[in-house]
Amino acid sequence: LLDKHGVKPDIVMGHSLGEWAAAVGAGMVTFPEALVAVSARARAMASVSIGDKGKMASVAGPTDEIVSRLPEIGGYLTPANINSRKQTVIAGASDAVDRAVDYFNKLGMTAQLIPVSHAFHSKVVAPASDALYRTICEMQIAFPRIPLVGNIDGDLYPTHDMDAIRRRLADQMASSVQFVKGVETCYREGARIFVEVGPKRALMALAERILEDKDDVICFSPNHPKRG
Repeated sequence: LLDKHGVKPDIVMGHSLGEWAAAVGAGMVTFPEALVAVSARARAMASVSIGDKGKMASVAGPTDEIVSRLPEIGGYLTPANINSRKQTVIAGASDAVDRAVDYFNKLGMTAQLIPVSHAFHSKVVAPASDALYRTICEMQIAFPRIPLVGNIDGDLYPTHDMDAIRRRLADQMASSVQFVKGVETCYREGARIFVEVGPKRALMALAERILEDKDDVICFSPNHPKRG
């Protein structure tokens, strides 16, 4: 829709599942093929057969402190989404996440469970990556026409290694979402106007916090829930 109105990106990035939308924006896959991929991703995730599907929780506080304290809690825990320097989503074993919520709340941080079916972006769903990879290998994938920033490391997708692209697309769902690094990469590559393509303003708000020390940035949501 934005493209029809002449709004064309110079660089694109998604958040979690949104990386597939960004891949469409970068010309790597067509919209119909992206639908096939996200359907395969959901099926692969649902087929993960384990006793504990894990949990996820949002923690508001300094990211560095949150990450450094996870080993103190015990059990399998990992930073699943590094959304800003003061907001992190953790994932892991159900009992460990429950303890983490209690632990961080006692520290004065705001921690709460997120209603999800699995502990996404953690090793809990890693077995699904191989099934998704097989589907991706059957798809027509192109090299990105414009830079695409990936969630795995917050850096640019390769432009000359197709197997590396396929592997990143598959491994992304079991890897941490490095959103802070990704936004910083966009800025490093020259981005100054950040447009959130979606129904809300969550990513716009995160980008504003990540780039709050920059005086040459505009963060914009064309479908703001309060302004339309």
